Amino acid sequence: MALTANATPVAAGFRCDYTILPGRGAVRFEVGLSYDDGNRFDTRPDAPVTGSIDLNPVDPTLVVLRARAFGAGGLPGPYFLTELALPRAALNTELPPIDYADFSADVKARVDHILEVEATASAKAADLLARVLAAAAVGDANVAAIYSESQTRLTADSGLASDISAVVVRVGSTEAAVITERTARVDGDTAQASRTDALIVQTNSDRAYFLDQVTVRTNAEGALSDRITSLSASVGGNSAAIVSEQSARSTGDSAQATRTDALVAQTNNDRAYFLATTQALSNTDGVLVSYANDLYARSDVGTAVGRFSMQAVSGPSGVSARIQALLATQRGGQTYGAGYYLDLLNDGSSRFVIDANAFFITNNGSSIPLLSFDGFTLRVPNLVLTAPNVPVGVANSPARFDAANYTLISGANTANNILDANMVANVYSDNGQYPTIISLYGKLTVSGNGQVSALILEIDGTDVGQLTFRGGSIVAQANSGTIPFQATAVIYLAAGNHTARFRYSYAGNGNAASSVLINEIHLAAVTPRA
Repeated sequence: MALTANATPVAAGFRCDYTILPGRGAVRFEVGLSYDDGNRFDTRPDAPVTGSIDLNPVDPTLVVLRARAFGAGGLPGPYFLTELALPRAALNTELPPIDYADFSADVKARVDHILEVEATASAKAADLLARVLAAAAVGDANVAAIYSESQTRLTADSGLASDISAVVVRVGSTEAAVITERTARVDGDTAQASRTDALIVQTNSDRAYFLDQVTVRTNAEGALSDRITSLSASVGGNSAAIVSEQSARSTGDSAQATRTDALVAQTNNDRAYFLATTQALSNTDGVLVSYANDLYARSDVGTAVGRFSMQAVSGPSGVSARIQALLATQRGGQTYGAGYYLDLLNDGSSRFVIDANAFFITNNGSSIPLLSFDGFTLRVPNLVLTAPNVPVGVANSPARFDAANYTLISGANTANNILDANMVANVYSDNGQYPTIISLYGKLTVSGNGQVSALILEIDGTDVGQLTFRGGSIVAQANSGTIPFQATAVIYLAAGNHTARFRYSYAGNGNAASSVLINEIHLAAVTPRA
């Protein structure tokens, strides 16, 4: 019998591909894999002669594979071993950077574009009003008129048909109009049709208008359909608008559709904008679909921007998808940013990248994090490593829970035998053969006419220890300053994870100002070895 094997890189790490060359009389084979230099083996009792084993996503530099054969009588033969040397896993430190200054500039560019669209719509509405007033008023200060005008023109290679109709009223400095303009034009190989509907009212510089303009065009370069809609109101230096721009374009080798919807609010130097942009594109480079929500807020204090976006790409260069959320602020010439993105890459691998000074996971709205990472220290109630090559003794490291400055309960009511929602600690026991020592201690302050009593430490819902206050009391009263409390339990726990919490009773004694503040609370648990 002989054994050969090699390690094949895959998206999640490595795969062991092996082949057994059977000897005479072999009827069954056993294969084992070791991550700790042959001390322990993960055994497969009925292995095929040729197979593959996905290696655990850990960081060994040496994997040992062994195999043996069994004869017809069930007796095993000797082990045959081979070693697989693996490169040490390395963290990719060349992640695509997030350029927050460039991101902020991109959001600003999109805002500037939609403001240009609104300005174009506003100018069109004002021009239509001026034209119908000039035609209908004929110099009169006040006017109420129904106006209509049309024209046609035709040559050997071009033609034009257009009309404009309106109802318009002007009294003093106040004007109101409903206007429709339609145009159809053919010039050589270009054909174009457009329609504009507008409602506008204004008094001096105060104005409210609605404009909807649709343009369609074809020529030798392709076909285009555009629509601009603007709903706007302005008084003095304050203005608000809802603007939409839609475009569909096709050429001989591409097709593209885009839509942007925006909310605009401006008062003096303060600005607030929301933009939702969607795009679908297909050309010789592939296909792309994207969606982005942008926020932009600016005042004299500074600028804040935000974006949530999704994108999917497929083409000759590969298939990928991304979801991202980015935030940036600019103050005093300095740009600050935070965000995350989730990538699914062309090779099937994925990455979730978070850019922040600190990272927290909480439970059920609690202000006390279950997991926290501040860039230097990772804090978790309990850490269980499931890889086969965990160094002996790691599971014996103490479990810790630490929290401070939260309100346990408040109010005039009475509550009996309830659990603290903030203190949820995990205690791990690896085999249950040794007792686990658990110590809970801290300090609290009782205010108003409050009273807290019957603090009980429990593991998995079972009482294991009575918490006592200063001097051994089991009751803490208001106006007693900062009161220490503590409890200790020594118990045998079954192997696995266990939950430590504490229960208490409270009386507010009719005073709404009564409360119990946990100044600090700590839990430590360790299973010592003989």
